[in-house]
Amino acid sequence: MYKRQLQLIAEDAFCRVLVPANGDLGSAWTAVDFDDSAWRTGFMGVGFEVSSGFEPYLGLSLRAEMYNKTSTVYIRVPFQLDNPAEIAGLTLGMRYDDSFVAFLNGAMVASRNAPVPALWNSNATASHPDALAVQFEAIPLTDAARHLRPGANVLALHGMNMAPGSSDMLIQATLEAATTAGGGGVTLAETTFVRARARYNTQWSAINEAVFHVFRPLDTLKITEVMYHPADEEDIDGDAFEFIELKNIGAETLDLSGVAFTDGIAFTFPEGTVLAPGAFLVLVADYAAFQARYPEVDAVFGVYSGSLSNSGERIELSDPAGLPLIAFTYDDDPPWPVDADGLGASLVPVDPDAVGDPDSYTFWTSSAWLGGSPGADDPGGIPTGGWQRPGDINQDAKLDISDAVGLLRALFAGAPFSLPCDGEGIAGGGNLTLLDVNADQRVDLADAIHLLRFLFQHGPQPALGARCVRIEGCPNRCF
Repeated sequence: MYKRQLQLIAEDAFCRVLVPANGDLGSAWTAVDFDDSAWRTGFMGVGFEVSSGFEPYLGLSLRAEMYNKTSTVYIRVPFQLDNPAEIAGLTLGMRYDDSFVAFLNGAMVASRNAPVPALWNSNATASHPDALAVQFEAIPLTDAARHLRPGANVLALHGMNMAPGSSDMLIQATLEAATTAGGGGVTLAETTFVRARARYNTQWSAINEAVFHVFRPLDTLKITEVMYHPADEEDIDGDAFEFIELKNIGAETLDLSGVAFTDGIAFTFPEGTVLAPGAFLVLVADYAAFQARYPEVDAVFGVYSGSLSNSGERIELSDPAGLPLIAFTYDDDPPWPVDADGLGASLVPVDPDAVGDPDSYTFWTSSAWLGGSPGADDPGGIPTGGWQRPGDINQDAKLDISDAVGLLRALFAGAPFSLPCDGEGIAGGGNLTLLDVNADQRVDLADAIHLLRFLFQHGPQPALGARCVRIEGCPNRCF
């Protein structure tokens, strides 16, 4: 189906603005039918500049109302739409310093650096550097077209600064729609390779060939792991072990033909690439190095160009038309997870379903396993405790026969045995988590047998795996 781009809101669009003095409005001001006739009028962008920098982007200055007084501004941008049924997708463009929450006809559709909840007097949770603030960030509004209606619509923006004393502020938006209006032609139900030629009188043209993409929603495609600064090995720079993981968290197969990483790294998925429900796909920087470190992983799809910056950068994944699907900027400075910055862990979402704002450090945590979990789910959450190899009772960071013997001694030798972790005895606290390798909530002979079978008879690995994992109440013994 043919698509064209329609600009619904331009960067200098008319807007109405209020600097709230209290929280009386709640969220009512975001609704399309809210009466904003008493609000100040002007044109985007909205904000102020005390010295210099944002002046070229400001259509409405709020220096007198905001500087050294408040951090928050409410903005309403009206627009008209004849036929919402023709809208196949929306992209919000934002210049922002430092934070915003965007609402479409009262429904929240996007946010950056915003607290939860964002109140009438809230500050941004993080700064957005001026050099980035003046660049439009393209934000795909997944499934937001359903909030559109015929006639009057409104984009409402809750802009926030880092603090009332911040020396500048900028909020400026655009809104573009991909439409299915175009008229005539052939409607395709799926991505199709077409060979065609034209006939004029009795003459035929040369054959033309092209692939026509049918754009299906890709909102269940998520980036679920980023190993941007792997730990070095003795003779190998850790950058060789970089990888990025994608997952289809939905119930339908996704066609990734033509989907591409367009910022941070470069990789385009070839025609015919599909990702089944629940399946993973891993892209790596160096295939040989990755296979040497992760010989059990079979989800590697390809090798990308470029590299992931150890100090943080913007990552963007775009659809075949070049519109962003996923875009975020990670960082290596706290409060971003420090264990992912060269200490062996990767970045994984706190929520395994990758729900939230990936531009915020609160979306990410360090992986539960040292080395990450390419091609598999990570437990997520906020990991605590020391790095341990499950079953390693002698704390030499290896799993071998000495651990099985040590467990037998601790259970049956009758002599005092120094346990590695906190807890009441061998079956308490961190000791239970470390040594209960068959996951039956006990530490006994069956666990020693489980270890021996794993080591010498190709039996199942410990329940927590054979790689290093964080265990509460235990010291670091894997590095």
